[in-house]
Parts: sequence; C-alpha cells; structure tokens
Amino acid sequence: MEGVVNGVLFLQIKVVPGSCHHTATIHAIGVREATQNRGMASSLLMHAIDVALSHCMRAMISPELCPSYPAAGSCVEFCLARGPCLHTWDVLLLLSNHGWVVRKHGQSQSQNCDMSASDIRKHRAEGAPPVATALRVRGPLVSLDAPLLYPGVASGRGLFKTTLELPAAPSRKRGRDRWDCSYEINSAIRRGTFPLSQLSATYPMPGTGLLPFTAPLLECQKFQCYLEDWRRHSYEVHVDAEGQHVYKHGFHLTSDHGSTSGKPLLLGYQEYSTLNGKHNPALQSARTLKTFSRKSIDDLIHQVPGCAGILMSAMARLGHGDLSLEEVTRMVQHVHMLLLDSTSQVDFGWHEDTYDLSIQDGVRNTMLSIIVQLSATFTTAMQLHGFAYHEYGGQGSGIIFHGRAVHRSVPRIRVPPHHAVWKVAFFVDARRLHVDKRQAAGTSACAPLVSL
Repeated sequence: MEGVVNGVLFLQIKVVPGSCHHTATIHAIGVREATQNRGMASSLLMHAIDVALSHCMRAMISPELCPSYPAAGSCVEFCLARGPCLHTWDVLLLLSNHGWVVRKHGQSQSQNCDMSASDIRKHRAEGAPPVATALRVRGPLVSLDAPLLYPGVASGRGLFKTTLELPAAPSRKRGRDRWDCSYEINSAIRRGTFPLSQLSATYPMPGTGLLPFTAPLLECQKFQCYLEDWRRHSYEVHVDAEGQHVYKHGFHLTSDHGSTSGKPLLLGYQEYSTLNGKHNPALQSARTLKTFSRKSIDDLIHQVPGCAGILMSAMARLGHGDLSLEEVTRMVQHVHMLLLDSTSQVDFGWHEDTYDLSIQDGVRNTMLSIIVQLSATFTTAMQLHGFAYHEYGGQGSGIIFHGRAVHRSVPRIRVPPHHAVWKVAFFVDARRLHVDKRQAAGTSACAPLVSL
C-alpha cells in the first residue's frame, strides 16, 4: 500500500472470448482525503473505468463488424480485489462517491446495510480499520448496449469515438454552411497551421487541439464560494403570451453589508437544447448564468472575487501576461457560468461556440473559448471533433481553444449523486493577438491573419 498514491495503480481486465460478460478488477488503489478533495484521485479512478470499458468494447467487436453493433447483453463488471485495497477508509470513501456499493454485514440479516459516505467518514473518525468490519464492496455493472448510468448516453461506445468513427463533415451539395467552415477549423488545428495567438506563436496541443493551463487555486475557490452563496440567486416563473412557462434565474452582486442589488448581474438561459441528455428548461435555467451586456461583463470581472485572476492566468498562458486587466476585459465578449450535475443540462453535444453566441463573421475565426473548472467535486471532460478527449484535472484545470472549432462535452459514466461542479467560460475576441506587430500600433481591427 505504501507505493499506491492518488488513485489506481493496477487494473486487471478480463475479456472472455465468446462471452458478453467481462470483468475489470482493481488490485491496488490509494487515495488521501486532501488529494480526493482536489479531484486528482477521482480523475484517475474514472480514467481507469474509461480504459476498462474502451478495452472491452474493442476486444469484443471483431474488425469486420461495424463498431456500432455490440452484442446484446454485453457488460463490464467492476470489482475490488481483497487485500490492501480494503485497508483504508479513504479508498472506500472514494469508491462510494462514485457509485460503488459498500455493504456492512452484521450478525443478523436485519443488521446488513449499505454504508453511505457519512457512515464511512464516521468509521474513519473512530479509528477502527476497515478490515475489522465485515464489508463487501460491489462495483458497477455497466452495460455496453443499453443506457449507461449517465443521462443521455445511449451506450458505452458513445464514450470512445476515435477519429475514424466520428461523423464525416456535412455534405457540400447544397453549398457551404457554418459547419463547413467549422470543420475546416478543426482540420487546420490538426495540421498545425492555426495558432491561438500569432503574436506569441502559441499553438494548441496536437493530441487534443486544446491548450491546457492551471488557474490559481485560491482564485477558483473564491469564485466558487461566491457563486455558491444562494442568497445571491433569484428564481422567478411566469407564463408568456403563448402560455409557455418562462424561468428566470438571476445572480446578484452583494454590497459590503451583505444586501443584494435589485438588478441581476447574470441571467440563466433555458432554450439551449444541444445536449447529450434530455433538455429541461426549468433545470437548465437554474444551472446556467451568462452576461448580457458590456456593463455586466465589466462588473463581473472587476467585482466578483477570483474572476480577474483566472482570466489573467489564461492570458499569461497564451503568452500575453503583459496586457493590463482593462485591455483584457475589453476583449471579453461573453462570460458563462455552468453548474454540471446529473441533470445533464450543461452537458453539451457537438456544437461550436461562435455560432451559438451569434458572433460576427469578422471575429469568428479568432474567437477563443477559455473554460476553467472551479470545483473539486469530480472531474469533467470535453473533446474537439477529430481529437482525443481531454479530462480536466480537477479544481483550477483550464483549457483554451478556438471557439469556432466543433466540440462537445464528454458524458461520464456516472456523476456522483447530489454533487455538482461549477465551471466558468470566457469567450474572448482575440483579433489583436493575430495582428502583425508592425501594424499593431496603427490599428487593432485589421483582418486576422489566419491560414486554413
């Protein structure tokens, strides 16, 4: 156990030829509470489950068959080997938070019960080791041809699309449309001809098409705490002229005395249905916030704790840490707050940000999307079309990418019940980062130098 730190060390996958039932056994796993709170161990556990599912799917499908037809009844069962894995309550707490069942056996049938996360914490505080308690740990049984444990995912194969399995670019028979240009952006990123900033010669990573960075943890914690103060949130429901319910979610600034302002700083939205799960207007409104004016953007960046620090860390990663906060603020066109949980209302399907935000054509090719995970509850993931998917590393994990590139959220197998993750998205007009230095002094609005 001494050599096991922060997650899964040894995972054994058993695929039985001719059978639809496969097993994945974790032989060694280690976690400490502080690490778990930062999401690192959770990330490694979820990655181990993803690897097991991916391996079993590829092994059970013969090359001559279409990968969209797994055998009926195919499933993967996850197990925890007896031994060192059961020597610490932290491991059991991690598994419990990810849907594993930890069952305590008593002297009689009536004393048998499933342990909750609070029960595990209580036993850990008492100091008795888990081996002193009669426990049985059962992992999830995940179907590969039926709905998974995450809303909106039709089957396990939906989590593991390779470049060749992704849908082809739309047909051009009816002329060019927005998707033609967006797919060309993705192709340019793959070729390495499309920088995020020409002035600093900053390019995305070739494997994912993204530029990862780490935002200051303290700034993320400040931002998250400010968002999680529900006294700052207001909710209203009314019926419009057509008899439809309209849900209004507002977020307000607070004064030094703790009172909230009358006019909201941010508003929720309820009509975005490009989701991996089923769209619910009321739930979506309660889990989203966005800026709606130039003033709301300025007030958010300058008055909400942590917001400016996160934004400036992203600009430093792009190679433009010399810009002032005022200069960067003027480049921000939109800011969104997203609360990701098991309702799947911010679990977005394939889309591109510039079209959804109605960005002007002259700006779309240089619009950058900056996403940062503010919470440490569990890990999230996303994917650019044609690239490997990227998993956020936990609290403070951020990415920068071209807003016109086609991308999606990657649905996870299971989101822990009653848990949620706050994320912030900045959408930045980066035209000045693509202007030749000799021309920068003359104008900041000249045409972007983009090679597709």
